[in-house]
Amino acid sequence: MMVRFLENITTVFQSYEVFLVDAWGVLHDGKSLYPGAGEMLEQLMDAGKKVIILSNAARRIPAFKAELAGLGISNTLYTDAVTSGELTWQAFNDGVLAELGAHYFYQGPQRSRGILDGIDQEEVSGLEEAQFIINTGAEGNQPDASAFAAMLSEARWRALPMVCANPDRVAIRGGVPGISAGAIALAYEQLGGKVIYLGKPHAPIYRYCFDLFPEIDPSAYVMLGDGLATDIKGANKARIDSVFLTSGIHQPDLNGDQAITLSALFVKYQAWPNYVVQNLSGIL
Repeated sequence: MMVRFLENITTVFQSYEVFLVDAWGVLHDGKSLYPGAGEMLEQLMDAGKKVIILSNAARRIPAFKAELAGLGISNTLYTDAVTSGELTWQAFNDGVLAELGAHYFYQGPQRSRGILDGIDQEEVSGLEEAQFIINTGAEGNQPDASAFAAMLSEARWRALPMVCANPDRVAIRGGVPGISAGAIALAYEQLGGKVIYLGKPHAPIYRYCFDLFPEIDPSAYVMLGDGLATDIKGANKARIDSVFLTSGIHQPDLNGDQAITLSALFVKYQAWPNYVVQNLSGIL
């Protein structure tokens, strides 16, 4: 695949009808909007484009939209929002995950508990009572998954499957990187544990987006993201074009002491974007 380097994100605006836009690392860092984020969304909406904010946030869509509004992204700046948390909630309520059992252990922050509302399964306080784990991440901004080693070891001994409601492994929070639920899930897989992922880069979340506008061919969709393992690989799997922003979670890979080239980074993650740009407003 040939990669085109862009001076400005607006270069691709006329080529697509539907823009799937990642949130964390693209529009904001959990505390503040990035320069150009609001302006980009406004330009797309004014041009009549469909804008779906597509996030691996482990929260339901209403809660996620409230978070966006709190950061200054009103619902007039996008057409719709889709989250891995919503897909997780729907999977439980549709009975897709009923085979996991009736009792779960919850691992995650308080703010993500909304995905548990109304599901048939019952939360238990310890792994000894659980039949599976629901993982939405860590409370606070943990640097790695080491704090969960004992819990994961016991869960593996008990052969408990894990549902990961956010496949992201890293998030930038106020400029500081920390782990997301995907890092805990990866540590569990490395112990031999079984993990069920919902969200990017897996197919169901892209099908959900396609179903929002069934009259529009997927070839008219483009993904804007900073995560090669999620945003860009997901776009590759869904056979849609993508724009990789280098100023997000991979900036340390490209600019740190052990910096590598973009091509090496693409090979490492087996993910290839159509376009590369530094950020929403800057020049590469």
